[in-house]
Amino acid sequence: MTVRDFINKRFTLATFVTALALFILSLAGNDSVNNSGKVARSFGKKVDRRLELLDKYVKEALDTPEGELIDLPNLPDDMVIYRYQNDSLQSWCNQFPLLNDDISIKIVYQRLTNLKSRLESPLAEATTDLSFLNIGSKWYLVKK
Repeated sequence: MTVRDFINKRFTLATFVTALALFILSLAGNDSVNNSGKVARSFGKKVDRRLELLDKYVKEALDTPEGELIDLPNLPDDMVIYRYQNDSLQSWCNQFPLLNDDISIKIVYQRLTNLKSRLESPLAEATTDLSFLNIGSKWYLVKK
């Protein structure tokens, strides 16, 4: 048997059997992708842990006296805390990508400006219940 016959017959067969075995193992090994309930529960637990951490920082921000700026140096970058006094932004840690961070709902007349920019703030839609809010190109979990 020459080297060419070996490559044509045996090596090709061995490669095919190896590929078939790896394909069968890949189908049997990854069941978590198909179980959306399990993935949803896992994601829900992660969100709950992050919200507990955020609530801890919010309590710390609320315990800061009204005249002082809140200082939360360990606040993660994906969390934002704004503190308002009488509908005016008094202090904050991190920022949303907003041009207008007003929380009051006002009747606003559109001026002759860029029609794509909203004059009213999306934060005016925030309630005391946790909800999704679209700010720019991303969705956020927000709570007043």
